[in-house]
Amino acid sequence: VVVYPTHPNTPILLARGPSNFHQILRRYQIVTEKGSDFVNTYPLDDSYVRIKVPRSEEINEVLERIAQGLREFT
Repeated sequence: VVVYPTHPNTPILLARGPSNFHQILRRYQIVTEKGSDFVNTYPLDDSYVRIKVPRSEEINEVLERIAQGLREFT
């Protein structure tokens, strides 16, 4: 998985994983926007996802869910 740099004030991050990355994360209640939803902005496919950065009190739970999803394809 690749997480792309973003400005510190931007509460969204862009990540790239396997071709079904959005579906994998969704199974673990990680809400994302598929890359293909941004076809007019950038030519991204569904291996890209945009994730809203969670509040600090939610970060550990969200990171654990992402780790569970990543274990599916490693």
